Amino acid sequence: MKQPLDKLLRDWAASHEPDAAARRQLEARVVRAARRKLHNGGPAPVPAPRHRPSPRQLHHLLWFAAGMAATILIAVVWHFAAAHAPAPAPAASPLAEERGLFAGRHRSMVRIFRETEQLFGSNLQWVAQSGDEAELGVSQTSADGRPLVVRLVIVARPLGNGAWRRLWETEVVARANATLDLTPAGRPDDRLMLWMHCLEGGAALVESRLMLHGPVTIEAETSEVLKFGATRKVTRVLHEGVEYLLLQTVAPVDGGESCRS
Repeated sequence: MKQPLDKLLRDWAASHEPDAAARRQLEARVVRAARRKLHNGGPAPVPAPRHRPSPRQLHHLLWFAAGMAATILIAVVWHFAAAHAPAPAPAASPLAEERGLFAGRHRSMVRIFRETEQLFGSNLQWVAQSGDEAELGVSQTSADGRPLVVRLVIVARPLGNGAWRRLWETEVVARANATLDLTPAGRPDDRLMLWMHCLEGGAALVESRLMLHGPVTIEAETSEVLKFGATRKVTRVLHEGVEYLLLQTVAPVDGGESCRS
């Protein structure tokens, strides 16, 4: 379930009361993060507060800080990965190129999910990145589905000639059997609906419905069994002399051959 971050955190704060140890641990993490941010990683004296907040006030402040920490973490890791990623270049074989790119992006997305999971535990359902936008989904109940990483990419080239170029991409880490409804890159008219189910033999069933209005207008509904780590062409569209492909790659977060417990 996707919610605006402020409502999500208010609801969470109203229904979850961390114990004293959890409050102290999270408070220490927030203080350390603030020091690093404000003092470039160096030590800084922390003035004593004029008054100590009540347990209820502290509870709300800490869960607000937890959500902010999750948002900051996603943004920082994403921009770090983007800064170190090579610029998109024409590709002769998009399937082979995507398999290589997926290995690096898989590591980054797993790190994002695991760090965010430390804040929200098994209530974290999914984390998604598209462009400079990040989304996360948190439910009121815990989930035991094993998380999967899936990458969706649209590539294009002049029909029958030329190299492929990436036009659009998004990455999602989501628990198996959870239904997702996303707005990629924060575009309200664009939608991505996704559902994944683990199968025997190192594969997953991935069902998706994608509706984009930019940088290309495309609508595609797919249901594919994908072998872990193998990029698959799931949709091909021809329009005004241009060939478009929708590619998907999926793997469990642990990188193994099974996503079962």
